[in-house]
Amino acid sequence: MIEKIISIKNYGPFTNYMSGGSEWDGTLRKNNIIYAPNGSGKTTLSILFDSLNGKTKLVGKKASLFVEGKPDIHLRIGGENYKFKDKQWDKKLSNIVTFNNFYLENNIYSVGSDSNRDDSLNTSTLFSLLNVPEASLIMKEAIRLESDRKILARRLWGSRNINGIKNDWERTRRKWKQNKKALRQIKNVQVNSLAIIFKKFEEAINKYLLRFTPNIEVTKITPFYSFGKGSATFQRAAIEIKVNGNRVVLDEDGKSKIPLRYVLSEGDKNTLALAIFLAKFDLIADSESYIVVVDDPFTSFDSSRKKATIKELSRLSEKIKQLIVLTHDLNFGSELERSLLNPETLQIRILPKNRHIQSVSFEELSLQGLLKDITDLHSFSNGLLTDESDILRVARSIRPTLEGMFRIKYFNHLKKDEWLGDMIAHVKKSEQSSVFYKLKPYLEELTDVNDYSKEFHHSNINQRQSIDYQELLTFVRRTLKLVEVI
Repeated sequence: MIEKIISIKNYGPFTNYMSGGSEWDGTLRKNNIIYAPNGSGKTTLSILFDSLNGKTKLVGKKASLFVEGKPDIHLRIGGENYKFKDKQWDKKLSNIVTFNNFYLENNIYSVGSDSNRDDSLNTSTLFSLLNVPEASLIMKEAIRLESDRKILARRLWGSRNINGIKNDWERTRRKWKQNKKALRQIKNVQVNSLAIIFKKFEEAINKYLLRFTPNIEVTKITPFYSFGKGSATFQRAAIEIKVNGNRVVLDEDGKSKIPLRYVLSEGDKNTLALAIFLAKFDLIADSESYIVVVDDPFTSFDSSRKKATIKELSRLSEKIKQLIVLTHDLNFGSELERSLLNPETLQIRILPKNRHIQSVSFEELSLQGLLKDITDLHSFSNGLLTDESDILRVARSIRPTLEGMFRIKYFNHLKKDEWLGDMIAHVKKSEQSSVFYKLKPYLEELTDVNDYSKEFHHSNINQRQSIDYQELLTFVRRTLKLVEVI
């Protein structure tokens, strides 16, 4: 387990972070949620964790600008000190995996990759995923046979023209043929085992896809191999999927007739990647030994997808050694903390101005955030906020303001994982006996404001390049009127 972040120097926005202050002593727990607004160092931290698995070049890409010193990082993991200095870690942590934007990039077009890619599914990894008892024996036997083959080949070459040792040459040749046959059989066993693995993988991916979205289904995964050194090495996989019932074939070479980037939305691509990521832990035999880091796991404002993500991360936390989730969405972090079964979940935030890290309560932060959001809406309505950065912040305040008011007013009538869309649904189906019934005359207003606010969600890739001031002003004032009646 990653027990403590001791120091981070000259790395991204963290020029000189030292643990031990009053805000947070740097100690991590079984479950950890890190809240940080975009641009404050969240992804930088996820890359740091990802680099522990040997991807040291990632750290160099995030070196602090305008600082002479090189990245210098000190962690305590499993009772040992891990130090990053002189462009590398002094130890490698093999049981850590990270889901972030880079995972999406590396895995969305193919399930696996070649050995030069960051997330390579090589043969041995695939065997371990399947948990085949004889897997290690198969691999050891392949290595032994390959070694024998090389020895026999040298003997054949050296004795082919020497008189008087024909019998020895024939014996060697027979052994060589037997060896070659055994290697072929080993390769067949590997390929068959890999086929079983991919079938299990496919089923696991679809299990998660069904929980996230009804629109995507993996129909087939076809692995491609290269043969050499006595074994079949997995190179890549072609994925066949259905999107809204339409068949799309994809492969790593980008030769598909319909490229994935034109078929799926950003949210759907992220959903597929997350399903692939989670599916691995259904197959890994020793999942309880893994440290899992998840950086902003959803990119859709769709409430059902958000709820499903929270539920699956909660389930994942029970399978693994340690969970670290980083998010820019305070509400998401708060709801995830409530959902996690382990009562000792660490809640921390990164302060954008000075990159300090402090221990917090997300519930308290949410209340503070609600007050600030309402203040911003009033200030904008009165013409006091006019800068471009202010306008975007105001637009993004509309949705959490309404959600926050609902949560306060109807605390005992809402589930922890319900969002604005769910709240509006309560109003829509309410009858006279319901506490939500009084809001039915405002249903159209609530729907309009909710629809408008969606495009300003942090992760909405289709967000407008510019915001119409008058249109925003209209919706801000409509929001404030709703605040009064909720």
